[in-house]
Amino acid sequence: SGNNTIYTQVVSGTNYLVIVYNGSGDTVSFLTSGGNFTTTNSIARERWNHVAVVRKSGTASIYLNGKKDASASNTYDFNNWEHIDFENSDL
Repeated sequence: SGNNTIYTQVVSGTNYLVIVYNGSGDTVSFLTSGGNFTTTNSIARERWNHVAVVRKSGTASIYLNGKKDASASNTYDFNNWEHIDFENSDL
């Protein structure tokens, strides 16, 4: 029922990317210094789920199990890779 961080990237205190599983609604949120959005569909608990984020021409899209679920305008610079953390959590 709680939130679990899936992925974190921090370039500086003001330039960040976080992907979070929201346990209360079984959704996934994409949080960056350039904009935030949350999936509209739920992911299945206790099953493998594939989450992918793509950004093209200023629009970020999040895919759940191969299907585009949500998108929004986003200005985050994905080329600044300095620090990456993958979280291991049971959803």
